[in-house]
Amino acid sequence: MYRRRLYPSAGLLASFWLACALYLPTAYGAEDAVGGFLQKLRQRVASNKYYWDTTILNQVDWKTQGQSVNGLPLIYWSCGDNSAANRSLVLSVVHGDEITPLYFGFRLVEYLKLHPEICKDKLIVIAPVVNPDGFLRYSTGTRTNFNKVDLNRNFDTPDWRTDAHRLWKSNHKSQRRYFPGDQPNSEPETKFQVWLINEFNPTYVMSVHAPLNFIDFDGPIGENA
Repeated sequence: MYRRRLYPSAGLLASFWLACALYLPTAYGAEDAVGGFLQKLRQRVASNKYYWDTTILNQVDWKTQGQSVNGLPLIYWSCGDNSAANRSLVLSVVHGDEITPLYFGFRLVEYLKLHPEICKDKLIVIAPVVNPDGFLRYSTGTRTNFNKVDLNRNFDTPDWRTDAHRLWKSNHKSQRRYFPGDQPNSEPETKFQVWLINEFNPTYVMSVHAPLNFIDFDGPIGENA
């Protein structure tokens, strides 16, 4: 009996290899995913000619907690004593179109690696790029994440359900760059920040934004502030 032999077409093979490429970070584990992500950051920095020292975008000692909407690893670094009373959390690149916080976050990690004595008797946790999808989207980045949600306005605060959409419409004329999301705490990048707060219970939280050159202090006023 004559039997037909089926050979895959060039298009089918191309589709197969493309599918494999899309899932390589998952297949090869977290370390490879972080390495690929850092390479994307280096390429973005180089293509925009920021003239930064990109050696700070290296693959040493990063931990991950989940993925962004578009599948990029959400990374953080820590040093010091997990049982310390003095505990600081630093967040940067919450808005993807704010460029300098990326440099600040990674440079701070490198500085603390060179000066480990700073971490003595305290805990310091740094998430240098909270919104990787926003930073890497287009040539200039976008304020929002891949779902076009403003991560700064997505936290499940006590007044979110009563005020978030009302203020978005009244104060920001329903501009998408300030959209708080359909539901509070809906985005993986928001959940990442909440996890960092719950996991490390910081006494101080510093969220680095740009470009204004001032500190907006929202904490309690007192001798320990």
